[in-house]
Amino acid sequence: MLTISIIGLLLVLLFMGLPLVFAIGASSMVYFFFADINLALLTQRMTASINSFLILAIPFFFLAGELMNACKLTDRIIALAKALVGHIHGGLAQVNIFASLIFSGMSGSPTADTTALGSVLIPAMKKEGYPAPFSAAVTVASSMVGPMIPPSVALVIYGTLANVSIGRLLLAGILPGFVIIGTQMLFTYFYARKRDFPRYERATLPELATAIKGGGPAILFPVIIVAGILFGIFSPTEAAAVAVLYGLLLSLFYRNVKGADIWGAIQNTALGTARILSIIAVASAFSWIMVREQVPLAIADGISTISENPVIALFVIVAMLLASGFSWSRPLPRSF
Repeated sequence: MLTISIIGLLLVLLFMGLPLVFAIGASSMVYFFFADINLALLTQRMTASINSFLILAIPFFFLAGELMNACKLTDRIIALAKALVGHIHGGLAQVNIFASLIFSGMSGSPTADTTALGSVLIPAMKKEGYPAPFSAAVTVASSMVGPMIPPSVALVIYGTLANVSIGRLLLAGILPGFVIIGTQMLFTYFYARKRDFPRYERATLPELATAIKGGGPAILFPVIIVAGILFGIFSPTEAAAVAVLYGLLLSLFYRNVKGADIWGAIQNTALGTARILSIIAVASAFSWIMVREQVPLAIADGISTISENPVIALFVIVAMLLASGFSWSRPLPRSF
């Protein structure tokens, strides 16, 4: 009953709009109190989960992305994407998707991708006759490649918590990322032909060279990280530090980054890292509670009653996560 009550409390707090870190933390404290466990153990579980050398990759990747944003590369990335794919049916929509692929290699964050590209491309798409819902959908859907393409903070967090090789995770995210972008561009191609959306003239060689010169450094950003990890030149944490150095060198190359911009990047990194590490800490304590109460074992037994085929079990898990995502994506009532 205590386990069910704790999970129910967590769901209620989340539904009320309490931030995730406080909802999980409060639920964990209630469990420790009623289970008569010393609260010092809760603190130990939280601090142990973030006391890791691999965790350093998170603030470094955050800072690298902030420095790249400070270089104001958005317009250069859009120009490069336009030169490469703008001539395909659905020109600006294709540019939006391909630019998300490049931008994800800088920030690794779908939120940053949506904010930076959406503020520029959604109004431009609407101006060229694209429906507003389609423009927003393309921007949001393509930004979801952010957690897949290196550098990915989400994969670093998963690797740290699950004790999985971060280097292999970063490399494993490349192919799914390209598959996602490829399928979205293919769908947009047929949809644009059906709706007769506009497209641009194919870029000339001089225009292509100019676009590559302006946006090429952004493409090299994930290439350096992946190549360094793949060939064993540096570890994932060291790759994150190299990414920061590359961002600083790029700011000197473009000469459009001021000291205030760098200080702002450091502040944003500190705030973002604090939020992420807080969630990791309380999530680690809550996962310890679930293991102690044998919740994962009970879930595994429940799935095994459906089928012992691992493929079917995987589809059941994905269906559960998908249903959970749909349920929490609905808008809350006005009373909340």
